Amino acid sequence: MACQCSHGEWIGRILSAASHLRAVFAHGRWRGVLLFGLMKRASGRKVGRRTPARSISRILTWLGVVGGVALLVWGISRTSGVAYTERDIAVVSFSALTSSERRSALQEANRERCSCGCGMTLARCVSTDMTCPLREKNIQSIRTMVREADEP
Repeated sequence: MACQCSHGEWIGRILSAASHLRAVFAHGRWRGVLLFGLMKRASGRKVGRRTPARSISRILTWLGVVGGVALLVWGISRTSGVAYTERDIAVVSFSALTSSERRSALQEANRERCSCGCGMTLARCVSTDMTCPLREKNIQSIRTMVREADEP
């Protein structure tokens, strides 16, 4: 059975329902949460001022999140402090070093600059620039860094 209502009547009914819902929400009888077409009734607690325990809980949650993010950033910075690794500098053997000695030698090789004036680090120069006139000297410098890192 089809409804015999005109379009004007339908629009009037919809507008009436919408104004009724607006009035209900404005008076605070219902919290304005519409999820999948369902309305949830507000809890019996007063809306407005938060209790101190809830504020402290929220602050502690935020501190935990910020602390976790800071810990993640710190961990990433500790592991990725080397732009060019031992794989990139394959002409130098790092196999005799422990992981901390290897990291120390790689950090030094990634910190020191090539003296030809190109502006690259020793590690970048050795791994990417095969035409550098000081490449062999740079390889020897990195090997010296490895030997120094191996000494106690």
